[in-house]
Amino acid sequence: MNRWKKKTGFLLILISLSVLIGGCVDADMHVIVHWDGSGEYRLKMLTHPLLGRELGPLQQRIENAGYRVKKIREGSRRGWLAVKKVENIAEDPPGQDLKREFTPKDPSASIGPLPGDQEQGPVKVDARTFTCLIRFRTNVDLRSIQTANQLEQAFLDAAELNLKLTLPLKAEKHNADSVSGDGRTMTWHLKPGQNNPVFFQLKVPNPVTWALIGLGVILLLIILTVGLIRRRRRRKTAA
Repeated sequence: MNRWKKKTGFLLILISLSVLIGGCVDADMHVIVHWDGSGEYRLKMLTHPLLGRELGPLQQRIENAGYRVKKIREGSRRGWLAVKKVENIAEDPPGQDLKREFTPKDPSASIGPLPGDQEQGPVKVDARTFTCLIRFRTNVDLRSIQTANQLEQAFLDAAELNLKLTLPLKAEKHNADSVSGDGRTMTWHLKPGQNNPVFFQLKVPNPVTWALIGLGVILLLIILTVGLIRRRRRRKTAA
């Protein structure tokens, strides 16, 4: 009888662990970039109710960083959604580590391309006649997130970590794991304990070239208008 109880108890423990490991933590970091360089950061954390308290310290740090946090529930999972809106993503990137590594001394977050070929951190701009090719290439290194404890590692392996990026226009090339129907939102499934490469390429109009074309069109209209006025005056004088 005692042996049967021990086996039953052990089986219940295994079932409980499988439930917890199967739905340990889901974390989605969504970065939304607008044309004017402003942006919005949305961090969603979901976990099993029994593990909800473990997210408390992280939630407090997120709130201290200027995020507005609200509690959410999806199915049997509970957690919170943190949202932060910024006027300039280069001056206020999602994390100080990114700011130290990628932000130039005089940051400007405008999505508009630079007038010439430039490279800053993971961003490379190839200026062409009518367009600019922008390439972003970096690595999200999560190799430090690993442990020698097999049970703890099982929890880490079961965690779903997603990085989402929404751009003002569709990327030409990327290595995202999935993409939205309009092509503007890319999702990378990050794996703990591994180095996760992130790459995308997009093409935007070259403002310098199009500004010159616009100026030329305006000058042409002025010349045509002046010529038309002079022609009418000559006709009136001849009459």
